[in-house]
Amino acid sequence: GFMKAAGRRGIPSCFVVDGEAKVAWVGHTMWLDTVLPDVMSGKYEASALGEKVKAGEKAQKAVFEKMQSDPKAAITAWEAFEKDYPGPGKIMESIKYMLYTQAEQFDKLFAFMGKQADEAIVAKDTMKLNEIAWMLVDPESQIQKPDLALALKAAEKANEFSKGEDPAIMDTLARVYWVKGDKTKAAETQAKAVELANKNEKYKAMAAELEERLKQYKGK
Repeated sequence: GFMKAAGRRGIPSCFVVDGEAKVAWVGHTMWLDTVLPDVMSGKYEASALGEKVKAGEKAQKAVFEKMQSDPKAAITAWEAFEKDYPGPGKIMESIKYMLYTQAEQFDKLFAFMGKQADEAIVAKDTMKLNEIAWMLVDPESQIQKPDLALALKAAEKANEFSKGEDPAIMDTLARVYWVKGDKTKAAETQAKAVELANKNEKYKAMAAELEERLKQYKGK
């Protein structure tokens, strides 16, 4: 089919067809927003589209290379990439968690996480909210002085949207209470998480780990 004719094996692959039913560009879906306006204008050269994407890939590569040696330079490279290639930038934006943490630019990190949490609240995305809260209170996290108000907001909303029936989310909420210094609430919430995990076959595998944390919160 199309893939074989275009010599492409990787997925996702995207074929952009112009107004004359000619294939204008073939490539990764991430770069669709980069080439589509030119194709839709009707004034484009296929080779120029390819060069435009190559330049984007080069800018993307520069971000990853700088991450290895100079986190602050990586942020500068990322901000330029995001400005020049907003479509791919949006798709890749979760890279900011790592960029800001590595560079210890925690104000930028918390602002980004807050924006992500607000979007997740609108979408009622419990998994995303739980992930944000856990990143802030994970005992293995490299985040210094985490934004606990944001962690609490994300964990409470995740618990509300899951109707208090997801032990993994309750485990996160209990951890937030614990880090905030509310040991009583941490133990109460963790006890509910353990009870839910033991009741539901889907979560039984995590029950032992939850019980260990409950012992910690109870001071045993």
